[in-house]
Amino acid sequence: MITPRLEVILNAARTLFERYGYRKTSMQDIAQAAGISRPTLYAAFADKEAVFSALVRSVTEQNEAATALVLARTSGIRDRLRAVLDIWIVERYAATFAASGSSDIVESAAISAPEAMGVFWDVCSRRVSEVLEDIAEERYRSAVVRVLVAAARDFKATAQSVADLSVSIDTLVDVADQITRQVRGAHA
Repeated sequence: MITPRLEVILNAARTLFERYGYRKTSMQDIAQAAGISRPTLYAAFADKEAVFSALVRSVTEQNEAATALVLARTSGIRDRLRAVLDIWIVERYAATFAASGSSDIVESAAISAPEAMGVFWDVCSRRVSEVLEDIAEERYRSAVVRVLVAAARDFKATAQSVADLSVSIDTLVDVADQITRQVRGAHA
């Protein structure tokens, strides 16, 4: 659970990372933007990597909550899969793409917060797997999930715009829907 103070720090860090990028943002900048002293910031986070990791974990938790809400009110594999991929891929891309420090944030995520990013992608994969629960045989479902998430990550990394990414995700959802129908039909 994030305390109000940590929330202020993470919001300040997010704003700075988005505006200036990860590399150009210092702990002094974060402390100043959060309205706290550097010693107070260092009492909460050992270093900038820890702040960034906490920010990634916070985004993961927010995505989890948003996913639970949307899946509770969405039916059908296509709509559910699109909703999950929108939350975990398209919306994250849109938020990062809009930031002036976007390329630095993307590059820094895997380097500065590898464990938190690993958790992010694991949780994303679990949510995609839940949507594809109609594929009863685990080995097929697992393979489809791995392919979908890898393709979505690649689309996210190479997209030129949010619209470009959205079109690619639509195509991916169509392919997943066809695969799901075929696997279901083969095992019916």
